[in-house]
Amino acid sequence: MLASASSMPMAGLRAWFDTADGPRAFPLGALPAHAPACALTVHKSQGSEYGTVAVLLPDDPQHPLHSRELLYTAASRARHALTLHASEAVLRAGIERPVRRSGGLFERLTAALGGPAAGAGA
Repeated sequence: MLASASSMPMAGLRAWFDTADGPRAFPLGALPAHAPACALTVHKSQGSEYGTVAVLLPDDPQHPLHSRELLYTAASRARHALTLHASEAVLRAGIERPVRRSGGLFERLTAALGGPAAGAGA
């Protein structure tokens, strides 16, 4: 945890930071100027735009979340600046891998309509 805020009776609102000696509380007035921030998943951010977007991708190039659709969605959320935190191998893996849908809709429709054997399409 980087920081959290809590309200303690008699002490007022404080921000807690992890330090080498354990968590440490600071009164909000002792902090430098700051702005609130939040983090969202790429999935939750769909349909929204932000001035600056930072994307942190898992280190494993074979991670199942890496796909070109995820990268496109993440990049298209940024209006002014995008920062990608990933290795070249991870970015290449994402760009080269399209999403493989696995809902089974094609197979169910094919079976219901009496078409070719299930699994023959998509």
